[in-house]
Amino acid sequence: MQDIAPQSDKDIIDEIQQAFLLEEVTYTENVVVVCKNGKVTLTGAVDSLEDKQRIEDIVENTPGVALVKNNLRVTKI
Repeated sequence: MQDIAPQSDKDIIDEIQQAFLLEEVTYTENVVVVCKNGKVTLTGAVDSLEDKQRIEDIVENTPGVALVKNNLRVTKI
């Protein structure tokens, strides 16, 4: 999580979505990102624990994110 100037929640969500594109994360169609006061909650479903962790890592490294609550479910083992 980054310590820089405060951003709007919409700006943070836009940054996260851009990071998904830059990192070529193609399995986020079932991921919902909600941000309130820099606190991001992830919900939805992914195929693996690796996908769940990668998404969390990307979000944690997004400027303006203060906290990440990862509620993603793994649907395949």
